[in-house]
Amino acid sequence: MSGWEAAERDRVAALCEEHRIHTVECVIVDTWGIPRGKRIPVRQFLRGSGYAIANVVYSWDPTCFIFATPWVNEEDGFPDMHAMPDLSSFRVAGWAEGVAIVMCDTVHPGSNEPIQMDARNMLKKQLAKFAEAGFSVHGATELECHFFNDKWEPLYDDINCYSIARGAEMNYFMFDICESLRKTGIEVEAWNVEYGPGQTEINLRYGPLLEMADATVYFKYIVRTVAKKHGINTTFMAKPFLQEAGNGMHIHQSLERDGVNAFSLADEDSIIGNSLMR
Repeated sequence: MSGWEAAERDRVAALCEEHRIHTVECVIVDTWGIPRGKRIPVRQFLRGSGYAIANVVYSWDPTCFIFATPWVNEEDGFPDMHAMPDLSSFRVAGWAEGVAIVMCDTVHPGSNEPIQMDARNMLKKQLAKFAEAGFSVHGATELECHFFNDKWEPLYDDINCYSIARGAEMNYFMFDICESLRKTGIEVEAWNVEYGPGQTEINLRYGPLLEMADATVYFKYIVRTVAKKHGINTTFMAKPFLQEAGNGMHIHQSLERDGVNAFSLADEDSIIGNSLMR
């Protein structure tokens, strides 16, 4: 059931051999943006069969409390759907030896039809419509988070936005985070201390929108994982403190046609001319 192109499969197999990969983390994202999935030994992964996973992941809250929904409920027994790795998203892990990570698309077993509740399937469907209209879509994300010690106390409690000195106090784990992202193929453009207690913003380099959506999922997982190695807890929660600055995620998007920004026009008097858009 792989459907993989031979050249893509060979490329990934070569990467696995070169980097001595023993385990591939195969990820889907639930309706709350939380990575779910299974870890698959590399030999089984390269067979290209994907894996089965209960469709309940699209019918629960962030704590895994299950709600009955029109598309999945206990009367159906929460049947399996099939998760198929998309090799274009395959990355060698920069935070652990012998590990790789890949995003998967979920489909109905038998029919192979995309699961409509899968956000990645939704995005691919919309990108196909843009492609039919002659556009490619690019994007970038800026993500804010709060860092805490092992007692869930903010690393600092004063307001010191953009402070270089305060940022230097965080270098011992932030350098490790940025290097782990780089080794995973995720480029950080900049990071800075933000306005809230223990708050930081990290900006990612723009790219094709699906690639950037995948990178953003990887990013949050890597930040949490690497910070934890240093005894640091992380939250991307929108409002962890009622009276303090909250966390946002800025999404920059652009449309291109033949490599040219669709809103970049020579005619500045146009309703969508450069100056007016800015």
